[in-house]
Amino acid sequence: MESQAISLDDRDAVEGWCRQFGCSEADLIRAVWKVGNRAADVERFLNDAWSGHAPSTGLPTGPRS
Repeated sequence: MESQAISLDDRDAVEGWCRQFGCSEADLIRAVWKVGNRAADVERFLNDAWSGHAPSTGLPTGPRS
């Protein structure tokens, strides 16, 4: 995953990334806008956001549902 890029233009890929990261499409888009499209960076950002370690992410803190 380190060198994989997330394409927001590919609907099937977006759905796959959302399943992999356990996030909504809106969360994935926000993360890509914030940190770029490298999958590893997006995953780190989402993990930090959900654990409450990423200030001003626009994402809720707490467990994913």
